[in-house]
Amino acid sequence: MIHKRYFGLVIFLFLGFSAIAQNRAIIDSLILLLHNTSSDSVKAELYNELCWNYRVDSPRLGYDYGVKALNIYESQKNILKQCNILNKLGINQRNTGEYSAALDNFFKILSIAEEPLCALEIAYANNNIADIYSRLEKYDKALEFSNKALKIFQSVDNKTGIAYNYNLSGTIFQNKFDWNKALMFFNMSLDLRLKMKDISGAASSLINIGDCYRELNMPDSALTYYHKGIAYYKMAGFTNYGQSYIGLGKYYATKKNYQESIRYLKEAIGKGKLTKNPANIQKANDILHLIYFSLKDYKKAYEIQTLARQEDDTLRKSDYINKITTLELNQAFEQQVRKKEIEEIKNKALYESHLYKQKILSYGLIFLLIVVSLITLLFYRNNKFISRTNKLLKEYNLEISQQKISIQTQNDQLKDLNATKDKFFSIIAHDLINPFSGILGMSEHIVASSSDSTFEETIALVRMINDSSQNAYNLLENLLEWSKAQTGRIKFNPEHFKFNHLINEVKRLLNHLSEQKGISVNYKTDDNLELFADQNMIQTVMRNLITNAIKFTEPQGQINVVAVLEGDVVKVTVSDTGIGISEINKEKLFSISDKTTSLGTNKEKGTGLGLLLCKEFIEKHGGKIWVVSELGKGSDIIFTLPNQTR
Repeated sequence: MIHKRYFGLVIFLFLGFSAIAQNRAIIDSLILLLHNTSSDSVKAELYNELCWNYRVDSPRLGYDYGVKALNIYESQKNILKQCNILNKLGINQRNTGEYSAALDNFFKILSIAEEPLCALEIAYANNNIADIYSRLEKYDKALEFSNKALKIFQSVDNKTGIAYNYNLSGTIFQNKFDWNKALMFFNMSLDLRLKMKDISGAASSLINIGDCYRELNMPDSALTYYHKGIAYYKMAGFTNYGQSYIGLGKYYATKKNYQESIRYLKEAIGKGKLTKNPANIQKANDILHLIYFSLKDYKKAYEIQTLARQEDDTLRKSDYINKITTLELNQAFEQQVRKKEIEEIKNKALYESHLYKQKILSYGLIFLLIVVSLITLLFYRNNKFISRTNKLLKEYNLEISQQKISIQTQNDQLKDLNATKDKFFSIIAHDLINPFSGILGMSEHIVASSSDSTFEETIALVRMINDSSQNAYNLLENLLEWSKAQTGRIKFNPEHFKFNHLINEVKRLLNHLSEQKGISVNYKTDDNLELFADQNMIQTVMRNLITNAIKFTEPQGQINVVAVLEGDVVKVTVSDTGIGISEINKEKLFSISDKTTSLGTNKEKGTGLGLLLCKEFIEKHGGKIWVVSELGKGSDIIFTLPNQTR
């Protein structure tokens, strides 16, 4: 056959190529063969291969070739080949982030596939669906489809598919931070791949096992698997294993072999730049900063820390945008699934109605010659059924209308969320510029007039720089806590503790601020009052509330903190004798979309992010927070927490 001859030539051409250059050479030869054939069948196979080989470097181009192959397979009514290319089209779309479109192709396979002919493609479709659900953080659904795929792979004894499925299941548990289960699946995958002599696959499993041992605090075992993984990658001709270099860097740092650690971490940074992976660059820089600090090379440590912060800023923005993107994808896909379900219900009802009408008509013609009364009865039943069917259709139409309203509501919420995100970024960018502009301006002035300024003038400027730095630090600290809260990275660890101990610690931390303005901070409560709460969160809340009170209280003023037990709740009030809050601004205090900031009595600046963080933490405990204030008469900020005794 002509296509076998062509592909035999392709295989011959690549026997001498290295693994690195092989893919490019395959693509070039496939395109050359494509120009030299007029057979649709051969073209379809060449398009199919190009779709697969472009999936990493140029997935959009790969998708275009896959569509051409699909058109030919559909014209040939070749179901097996249609399923095969639909899997590849979905993978190209997954690699461009089009998860909803990718799922459409994978589910289409499940609807058109014929068993047992397409069993293997059905298994891969289930595996690919599991991968998409894992990326969308729907881990239960991911494991459901992964298990379906595994049963099919085992039934046809496809060891390559089984090994890949084990590795995917390990990745899902890794994302769930279940390191022991992840380790179990990665080991199962490794055993199969070693038996099949799949060198590159075994390398991937070894590195994954090393990551699990590192997270399980078994560094020596992690080191062994990292070295094995790198050795296998080299055997397979691959050079991109930056993640394992980070693990090696961590290992040698704990062993205080800093020279070896620095070497591996610099390799990881180089690989990260080559593959445009800011996460790996930031991780490596964080470790390098600590190493140089331990070596007392403070200049190098500062340079590395600056680079790490730049990468961390990039990652935080990316995390927030990814969260919005994932929400959009989840929403779009769920809307699509609901729409399909409603259409299927409606079509089923219409089809059943059509069949029933035909049945009634047939019976009517037969019994017309026998009994007129029976015909009347049959028509009566038919009319009754039609009435019931119409009623069902009306209900389905009503459900569709309600679904449209729900979808529109969700779209409006998403628009509001995007608008809030943009406004949030604008506020943070503006308020970060102010303190740093002051720091730069005052430091430039010190440098320019160092010979002319008196010692007192220089000290005054340095104090202003310190104030601006403190404002920037407080903003970044609150921003970090807010980001962790929004992305679910803050662990909620409630415990029993004495409230007066916490207040004394907060007073100590803020003593310099209150002393600068001559403000007294008083605390009134029972010394034995206990809370059952997350101590770090409540300390953050009290620090922000007392800092705000100091900011908006005139010099020589007074701040009172009162905590009392009222039935099932503990009520905490932070009162000040400050400038108070207007009715308009009170409504905006705890809203990110209506942010408003005011200058303190000494022109102190802020973003209001601290109050948002307070609201987030109090509500996480099941409590409430509100403000009572009048302009010129001070403010009371009050919150409650559930009272949980031992």
